[in-house]
Amino acid sequence: MLNNVELIINPVAGNGKTARLQDQLIEQLQPNCLTLHTQHTQYPGHAQELASQLTDAADTIVVVFGGDGTLHEVVNGLHQAHLELPVGYIPTGTGNDFARAHGISQKPLIALNQLLTAQATATAIGLVSDPKLGEIVFINNLGIGIDANIVYQTNHSKIKGLLNKLKLGNMSYAANLLKAIRHQQPFQLTWQARKDHQLDHAYLCVFTNHPYFGGGVQLLSDRQNAQAGIHLVMVEKTTWRKLIPVIGSIYAGRSLNHNIHTADHDTFHLLVNSPQHIQIDGEEAMAPVNATIKQINQTFLLPVS
Repeated sequence: MLNNVELIINPVAGNGKTARLQDQLIEQLQPNCLTLHTQHTQYPGHAQELASQLTDAADTIVVVFGGDGTLHEVVNGLHQAHLELPVGYIPTGTGNDFARAHGISQKPLIALNQLLTAQATATAIGLVSDPKLGEIVFINNLGIGIDANIVYQTNHSKIKGLLNKLKLGNMSYAANLLKAIRHQQPFQLTWQARKDHQLDHAYLCVFTNHPYFGGGVQLLSDRQNAQAGIHLVMVEKTTWRKLIPVIGSIYAGRSLNHNIHTADHDTFHLLVNSPQHIQIDGEEAMAPVNATIKQINQTFLLPVS
């Protein structure tokens, strides 16, 4: 039996999947809660506002019906308001990398059953601090370069809405991968962990909490993921002949390539002076940045392994 549940629903997540399933999910959740208070998001950023307005009651948990973007907003709202509430997640989005990384079923009804027996678990998530961006928490990853360019191209595609209505959103992503590859230029980045490093022709730079990004692409091997701290994955642009196979191997889930550079540390400092697209859990931002990136703990209700 769950205690007092604050349920935040994004009805448009998953191209309307949440709206189709919400009545069935609520019907199964209701008898297993002492109290259930439901709120629906109405616009981008609304989930963050709703979460920030909750009270820090000891017997309250937050449950999210939506995608990774909705979960990102809720966790940021809690962080912004200094609320230490456990969060449960029923993934109804299209990417669901957080669920994939933490053993939560991609099938919402099964995920709901997992939630009912889940264990409160302190989970490492990312925190980026930058004078321009402020403080932003990320549950999955932060990327600069080609992956962020893909997010930008996809979000601003003229046919995105049509493809989503036709349930062909993955085609939009694939088409914009090719467009982003054509447009992305190499850039200079400086990063510091144990010592200073500089990459003069960076093409991809991802800070990640777990192996997955881009809706199921496995960025890290199991051995790499076992290392503590934030994981940094970088690709440097040399020649197109060398670069295309590297990008292809990443998006095919085969990231063990000698042209893919990785590092692990508890805290990174990052400097990018040129204007570059940034994605933070799929949300858009722009460099220049002079940021500190580290991990903090957030309690999630996760399946018992």
